[in-house]
Parts: sequence; C-alpha cells; structure tokens
Amino acid sequence: MNKITFSKTLTIFNKRFLLSKIGPHIFVVTNAKLMKIDENPTRNYRDMLNELEKHFQAQIILIPWDKYEPYGHADGMVRWVDGNKVLINNYADFDPNLGKEIRSILSEHFVVEELHYGTNNNSKVNWAYINFLQTAEDIFVPGLGIEEDQMAIEQISRLYPGYNVHLVSKCQSIVGEGGALNCISWNILAK
Repeated sequence: MNKITFSKTLTIFNKRFLLSKIGPHIFVVTNAKLMKIDENPTRNYRDMLNELEKHFQAQIILIPWDKYEPYGHADGMVRWVDGNKVLINNYADFDPNLGKEIRSILSEHFVVEELHYGTNNNSKVNWAYINFLQTAEDIFVPGLGIEEDQMAIEQISRLYPGYNVHLVSKCQSIVGEGGALNCISWNILAK
C-alpha cells in the first residue's frame, strides 16, 4: 500500500490554503478562503485556483465550506479511498443539503461513498471519524466513546480493505480542539 493521503498548506495571495490530496494529480480545497476574497480585491478566486493548480501541477476541485468546521479544511470533509473513489463525511446525518452539493461536485470526478451512522442521537463530534490518520498499512480512527465508534470502524474497514484499521480511544479532547488524528499529525504550532 503506497496510497497515503496527505494534506498540504500553501500561502498564495496572503491566504493559507489547506489542500487535501485525493488522487495522484487532484487536490480538494474548500471555498472558505475564497469566500473572503474582498480581503484582497486585486485578485479573484479563479486567479487563486490557477496559481494553486500551477504550483501543484494538479487539478484543484473546489468544494463548499462546511461552516460547522471553522477552519475551512477539506481533510475533515473528504478522503481519497483509491483509484476513482472518495469518502465524504456523514452529511446525510446533519446537513443533507451540503452533502448533496459536495456529492454533486465530486461525482463529476469520482465514485462518492459517504459515512452514515443512522443513530437516534447523532453526536455533534462524529464528524471526526473521517479525520483519521492513514499510513502505508494502517488507519487510526479517533475513538470518541460513543455508539458511532463501532459503525465508523466497520465502514472504514470495508472501504479500505488493504489496511489494518484501529480505533484510538479517548480522542475527545483532541476533537474538542477542532481537529482529530489527521490534523495533529501535520499541524505543529510555531512559537
């Protein structure tokens, strides 16, 4: 297994972009930074996308910002599975309209799978499962101590059959800070 998904941060036109790689030559970015385009009126969003595509020599797919995710990061919204398949978060459980919009955009390029829990009491933190840490052979899924833990493990194991999928217990405090295991694997605070 050499299909490691990663995220990359880049600053263009005084904007920091977090891009999530979801294929050999494709990155996904949310429109969170582009929605604030009036902060830099000399550039339009197409200029920014062109610069990103030029820098990475890759196609950039723009998806809508999940406003429940305050940082505008795509790695909490979509993950590459393999080939032409991606996994999106459980939008059917908490924001069906946003999920439909994201599926519509991504389905032009990929087969789209979606996490779904269908519990009576959807937790406000179950978005964090998609922010798992992926290595060459293993996937580490944040454990939240809720009933969705086992459902997430089962779904991710089914979608990533070549990986050993592990539940990392007691990740509630990490998730409470706005990220999960993928986030803390690359985000280092500069002092």
